Amino acid sequence: MHCYEEKHLELFHDQIKFRDFIRSHSEYAKEYELLKQELFKIYSNDRNKYTEGKQAFFDKIKQLADEYSAK
Repeated sequence: MHCYEEKHLELFHDQIKFRDFIRSHSEYAKEYELLKQELFKIYSNDRNKYTEGKQAFFDKIKQLADEYSAK
């Protein structure tokens, strides 16, 4: 569960876009799964580094989701 302050609702909407895109594009879901497994091996004791390691992928999917929804 994620909680957001009202002033950070854009982040909430980005998370929903990411989730929906991943659910409808299995190839990216698999890529995300593998990334998370690899990051866990490297940063199992460092939650911040694990989260930071997912950021570039999140940004890529958000961009793709934005492009996809603009069609």
